[in-house]
Formats: sequence, C-alpha cells, structure tokens
Amino acid sequence: MPLEFAGATDVGHRRDHNEDALLLLPQHQLAVVCDGMGGHQAGEVASGIGVETVRRFFELLQDPEATWPFGYDRQKEEQTNLLKVAAQWAKQRIREDG
Repeated sequence: MPLEFAGATDVGHRRDHNEDALLLLPQHQLAVVCDGMGGHQAGEVASGIGVETVRRFFELLQDPEATWPFGYDRQKEEQTNLLKVAAQWAKQRIREDG
C-alpha cells in the first residue's frame, strides 16, 4: 500500500512566529519535523539547517561517487544507517552554523 504525505506546521498559541521546519520526501518514505524550540535563540535557523541538511543528504544518495559524512554501520539495516547519518550530519551542521 503506497503512503500519502502531507504536512503543516503552526505557530501555536504562545509564540508570534513559527520556528519549526518540515521536510517531506515521499520518494524515500520520509517525513522530518525539526522543532525550533520556541524561545531559544535562532530556533528557526537551527530547524531550517536541520531539514536542509537532511534534504541534501538524500540528494547525495543519488550520486554513486558521493561519500557519506559519517561511517556506515554494517551491523544495521540500510534505512537505519540513512536516518542515523542524516541526523548526525544535521546535528553537526546546526552546531557549526547555528
């Protein structure tokens, strides 16, 4: 059964702007939500870097010459490795750029 994807974020009742970021990659059966941690400095920047990095990682998968920014754990399934590496790279980039 194919999955259908849809997504939305909302500012909520307590904040005046939305710091969340959303990424839908149905071709990879993946949805990512990065919570901007309202009230923390540059939450919208961090969440934006997070989803952009995950998007870029999954784009890089199309290039057979590309190298992964982190190692592949051969004891884990491919999907687990994909998510783990995407999350690690996003965390690294948020710390560097955020």
